Amino acid sequence: MAEGTDTVRAPGDAEEMEKGEIAGAAAGADGDSAAPQPVEPTWAFWIGNGNPQEESAGRGNTVHTFSTVDDFLSLYNNILHPSKLGVGADLHCFKNKIEPKCQGPICANGGAWTISCGEGKSQPLWLDTLLALIGGQFEYGNEICGAVLSVCGKQETIAIWIKDATNEAAQVKVL
Repeated sequence: MAEGTDTVRAPGDAEEMEKGEIAGAAAGADGDSAAPQPVEPTWAFWIGNGNPQEESAGRGNTVHTFSTVDDFLSLYNNILHPSKLGVGADLHCFKNKIEPKCQGPICANGGAWTISCGEGKSQPLWLDTLLALIGGQFEYGNEICGAVLSVCGKQETIAIWIKDATNEAAQVKVL
């Protein structure tokens, strides 16, 4: 992560829970010793600065990958929520090994479904989108590359990127 960015909170931060934060997500929070629940495939969070030219040159930063529900919950609770991100920030959650680049080898022929929300209004939809992605809730999940949350002034945008814009059945079913 670029120096001076505050997108990820340290796991031990004593901040109060924010609205939308998932309670009991820290490892061992409830004393349960159940086996971790895997997610398929492994996913990665990326941070971008909203500059597509820099990001297409590979200058986005991977924050962390996760392959279990517990890892996701711990990470999600330590990433700043949309209302706390700076203008121009992009937060990507993509399948591991798929770089969030429009002109990347996997995304070049794809497209995206986008929805815009007013400032500070995207958090519930962002969480629902992430849970649906990692939970395999999309009928054409194999066509999805990932999702992006972009903060643009008084507007926040969530986009679901798909691999193949010509696959009409997948495009319709993703939404």
